[in-house]
Amino acid sequence: MDSFLNNIHYYRVHDCIEQLALVHVLPSFIREQEKSTGTPVRLIVLDSVAFHFRHDFTDMAHRARLLQSFAQALQSMAAEFKLAVCVINQVTTKFKQNGQPFLAPALGDSWAHAVTHRIVLYMEAEQRLAFLYKSPSQANEIAPFRICGRGVRDIGKKRPRQEGQ
Repeated sequence: MDSFLNNIHYYRVHDCIEQLALVHVLPSFIREQEKSTGTPVRLIVLDSVAFHFRHDFTDMAHRARLLQSFAQALQSMAAEFKLAVCVINQVTTKFKQNGQPFLAPALGDSWAHAVTHRIVLYMEAEQRLAFLYKSPSQANEIAPFRICGRGVRDIGKKRPRQEGQ
């Protein structure tokens, strides 16, 4: 277990400037990590991209440009190093014209278009579900899952998304 945990690196950022700076120094870290350990980095998890960008911005066009630059840097890293980037975004409640509430990505459409795949995790009747909301290569489906001592496990048959879900 210790050898596994030794391969996890954590960076805490306190504002959007540090978050943007980190994404620009990560390529050097990834190269050095592979050089020193012989093991390539295969996953970057960012939790949460939205936190530092939801407040303290009066110029939304500037915020959108910063987020686009951030997304492009992550996509470049993923391509260059052949790694996965998992970005956790916050959601917010919005309302349709008929007053019906729905969950929407907190960073809005500009960020939503920057990501390649979007998976929405939620619970329904005490069951954990993963909804593939956006993918260029897979159909929208919902998959039940569970979290146990061995990790995340599939527990059932996938089902296509029904209208209204």
